[in-house]
Amino acid sequence: MTEVGTGAGIGRYRLEELLGRGGMGEVWRAFDTGRERWVALKLLLEPLAQDGEFVARFRREARLAARLSDPHILPIHDFGELEGRLYIDMRMVDGPDLAKVVSRGPVPPDRTAAIVSQIASALDAAHTGGLVHRDVKPANVLLAARDPVFAYLTDFGVAAEQGGRSDLTSAGTVIGTLSYLAPETFEGIQPGPSSDIYALGCVLAEMLLGHPPFRTPTPIDAMRAHAQQPPPRPSERNPAVPTAFDDVVARAMAKDPVRRYRTAGELGAALLAAAGSGPAARPPPAAATAASPVPTSEAPGARRPPRPAGTSPGTSSGAAAPGTVVAPPARPPGLTVPPPRAGRLAL
Repeated sequence: MTEVGTGAGIGRYRLEELLGRGGMGEVWRAFDTGRERWVALKLLLEPLAQDGEFVARFRREARLAARLSDPHILPIHDFGELEGRLYIDMRMVDGPDLAKVVSRGPVPPDRTAAIVSQIASALDAAHTGGLVHRDVKPANVLLAARDPVFAYLTDFGVAAEQGGRSDLTSAGTVIGTLSYLAPETFEGIQPGPSSDIYALGCVLAEMLLGHPPFRTPTPIDAMRAHAQQPPPRPSERNPAVPTAFDDVVARAMAKDPVRRYRTAGELGAALLAAAGSGPAARPPPAAATAASPVPTSEAPGARRPPRPAGTSPGTSSGAAAPGTVVAPPARPPGLTVPPPRAGRLAL
């Protein structure tokens, strides 16, 4: 087995820089010595190449993904197995991923609408081609270093065929990232296009807020939030956001898949329309009177965002670590969770 590291060679590729690492493997900036070009090379974990069922699905689904032609889907040049490692050779994009951009704070609404509508176009093409992405998140959105903004949806190598099984391995690993998983996923329902739309709604909310839509201290609390808490209203926390964006987030993140947008393209069109609506008028401040003094700690007429169910004033919440939860440690009240299965965390 070839040792993987900076400067190492695997097949015709020379590894130069580790770009990211997740539960499924690593992504490297690599030089393709055969075609003399820089590429993004994803190397999957070694044990996956020993799972015959996974390898068969990987090849079938990577072949489908390579045929997708939407301009906002990161092109796949090649895929297969090299020296005991499954790999995907993709176009190298010089620019940040969306996660790095959002880590600096909220993204302006107009720019958010442009990026999300482009990713919606990519998802429409995938769904039409029979694929469900299953891991739509900011880290899987790449932004080319150019203006106007141009976004790519990547990591289709672990997508699933519509109508296929909801996991990729015989060990029961479920692909996805907890902050963006649709609530039906926790009930054992097979992910479909609507699950991708929910995840894109979570990405939309995160771009407008500067953080994931639900910030919770534990994975089980994150599952409960997806299943029970209402979607956030970004305009109540970010005054730069037009209130029309709230309606788009609410429908994209509806608990019932039937109530979400029918297609990702429909979500994108609604978002672009919301971006053109401008900010809604805010109510004037309420006049303070002797009978109803205004608290010094709060501006007159200020609106407080709704408090999540089950919390009390002053309760603080921490960010949930991204990842896939296969077997939760406990079953939250009112939430049906499938029986525990063998599995692991995957990014």
